[in-house]
Amino acid sequence: MAEEYLGPAAELVHELQAPLTVLRARLEAGIESSSCDSGCKQLLRQCLDEVNEINQTVVDILLLEKADSGQLVVEPSPCDLSQFVSAVGAHFEPLASSRGVDFTVDVERHLYIKANEGHLKRVLSNLVENALKYTPEGGQVSIDVRRSDASIEVRIADTGCGVPVESLEHIFDRFYRVAGNRETAGVGLGLSIARTLARINGGTIDVESTEGKGSCFTLTFPAFDAPLRNRR
Repeated sequence: MAEEYLGPAAELVHELQAPLTVLRARLEAGIESSSCDSGCKQLLRQCLDEVNEINQTVVDILLLEKADSGQLVVEPSPCDLSQFVSAVGAHFEPLASSRGVDFTVDVERHLYIKANEGHLKRVLSNLVENALKYTPEGGQVSIDVRRSDASIEVRIADTGCGVPVESLEHIFDRFYRVAGNRETAGVGLGLSIARTLARINGGTIDVESTEGKGSCFTLTFPAFDAPLRNRR
């Protein structure tokens, strides 16, 4: 078996993961401790959330490093994209509601593609989370899934702040943050990871945006004609 190549970023990731694991375990132990009052537990949970955010960033950096070196293994299988989109929509609906955002999902049934299920879920989640992040109260986010000839398109549109023309060509770059949106949480990896995972699974992501009016991200995959016995 060939030895796995670890670039500088991956080496840094491995150095960070050990202390983060220890810190997370200690915070969890503190939360479970009977000697910790409710105020202390709340503070520890907030700290744990921050540690988990840092750990996710570390994991994401390693994922991108593996993708760059060709070591990110893809095991595609037939997926009912309709079900995946519906599940992701159901997951984010409470968040949209809490933010006062009108959230709709319109999906044709039995639209199949071939992809890694974990990667597909991450791509969809990143795109929906991005739309909700930049859409203010009273705005709209919609997911529309349709088949067009030999392709299936997932369109995620929002009425958020949009992207300036000069930033459109950079929004999929790693760690890139649009100048006016840097107060929003995140390190600028979500869209880069979404496009990387879509690409290695045979898909593409394109974006149209108008500053001040909103954005529309289109995720496209080749359609897969699943056997009728797989359909419910």
